[in-house]
Amino acid sequence: MVPRMNAAAVYPDVVLPVQQAARIRQMTPERRLMIAVLGDAIDCIVKYRSATDDPGRRLFVEETEWILSEDIHWPYSFECICDVLNLDAAAVRVELCSISKTERMVEQT
Repeated sequence: MVPRMNAAAVYPDVVLPVQQAARIRQMTPERRLMIAVLGDAIDCIVKYRSATDDPGRRLFVEETEWILSEDIHWPYSFECICDVLNLDAAAVRVELCSISKTERMVEQT
């Protein structure tokens, strides 16, 4: 008896750019806004993690507080956005905190 091969093992899941664009167009405006809000917060944390000027520090602190908040009553809170996007909020927090800690360790040496 010859064993059957699993088609999924032979053909990997490949998403072409055209297919990805179609997925984005199919997303609701609210979901796209949530992705943009989360992306902007992550960008601000990464960009301003070592800022020394007041506006940069303020943006870093505001976004960090938003990500660390466990509020679930506001639809665009970090927890709610992660829930809608099927992201593990704790894992995202850990990763962003590790980026900030690594930056501080490099600055201290």
